[in-house]
Amino acid sequence: MSREQAVQELLGSQTAATLETINYKSWHKASEMINSPKTSFDWLVDGLLPKTGLVVFYGAPDSGKSTALRQLCLSIVAKTNWLGFKTNGTNLRAAFISTEDDKDALDVILKEQVNAMGYDKVHGDKLYFLFQAGDVLKELTTLLETSKANDDSWDIIIIDCFSDIFTLQANAANQVRVFLSSFHDLARTYETLIIFNHHSKKEAETRIPHKNNASGVGLVAKARVAIEFRKDPLEDHKRHLCVVKGNYLEDKMKVESFCLDFSSGFHFKIMPDDGKPFESLVLEQEERENIDENIYNYVELHDQVKAAVYFEKSQPTISRAVKRHKDVLLKRKE
Repeated sequence: MSREQAVQELLGSQTAATLETINYKSWHKASEMINSPKTSFDWLVDGLLPKTGLVVFYGAPDSGKSTALRQLCLSIVAKTNWLGFKTNGTNLRAAFISTEDDKDALDVILKEQVNAMGYDKVHGDKLYFLFQAGDVLKELTTLLETSKANDDSWDIIIIDCFSDIFTLQANAANQVRVFLSSFHDLARTYETLIIFNHHSKKEAETRIPHKNNASGVGLVAKARVAIEFRKDPLEDHKRHLCVVKGNYLEDKMKVESFCLDFSSGFHFKIMPDDGKPFESLVLEQEERENIDENIYNYVELHDQVKAAVYFEKSQPTISRAVKRHKDVLLKRKE
């Protein structure tokens, strides 16, 4: 056999092998999609969270992120609104993987949370918790495959938190994307939504809400929705849900926050009239000091209770403003 014949035979065998391995079942014709009766997106949470895919929920420590995500799960399995948004669970089942709070802590915290919400505890049978940070991908694959075999599925899976299960370099975008690809495929295969709870960069509170405020790189890029959870710069009992990325979401949702009342410390209530433009969530140091000084001067003439009413702020907010200004006055004397 000549060299030319050998090459042609090799090329022919490769072509035949390629044709044999192509699986057109995984491909979809444009004509089928164009003629599909579907006319709207499938939302797990109306206009905010899709039925499937990955979501990143991040913010500063002690801002209440885990509490908000537990409330989301409780709302989905009970088919009640979450922070004013309608939920559309199909199987009304949720899984919550907690790597920070252990079972002993949640035995207390969860009880306080459902009591504060006035929650019907009968729905608790549909929300499952796992307390580990091992091979989460393997654990979820087993869970979802077993459920599928029993003709069942899960509406939502929370992983709290991302940094505990990601053991590679968080600042290497390619490693993050490869790691997330497996979870992305899992979400699509089993038609569920996976939300990663994550932390923001240290300086994020001094910046306007933005997808670059999430710690590490590459995490937000793979997500369909990214939400930054912020403390109010002035009111201690308020939090702000800021949509910083949202495929197919309305643009107006990505420029102004959804304000939440966290007075109870155990659950959130929507404050529909208190949302703020993202740029209003950042205060310059001089602006904060001026506000603190005004509060301090008013308290000196009256008291903190009257100051709370006059400035329309909570009592703890007034107390902290007074303390901050006292510290400023002490530094000036040094």
